[in-house]
Amino acid sequence: MRTSSEYSEQWKDCTRREVRVWIAFFGYVPFMIAAILLAEAIGFDPNGAVGFVLFGAYVLGVMVPIGIWARVFPCPRCGKRFYHGANRWGRRCANCGLPKCH
Repeated sequence: MRTSSEYSEQWKDCTRREVRVWIAFFGYVPFMIAAILLAEAIGFDPNGAVGFVLFGAYVLGVMVPIGIWARVFPCPRCGKRFYHGANRWGRRCANCGLPKCH
């Protein structure tokens, strides 16, 4: 049986995925501020539909793909999805019980 240290590359990948989720989450506000300022500078009405379109574009174009990519992380031991069902961001593999190790 392999130890957690033998899975170090896989755990680094898991960490990269989680960090990108947080960057996308916290990057939303700066993105919206910059996009609305740009829209205002080129003559669009920032109080109109531009905000809703930008929100939808950011969520569908950035948050959803990154979130899905992070959630389909394969377990280093069994190869199945580490996070599955009710085990959202859990500390153990939903299939084989491998503890999460960073």
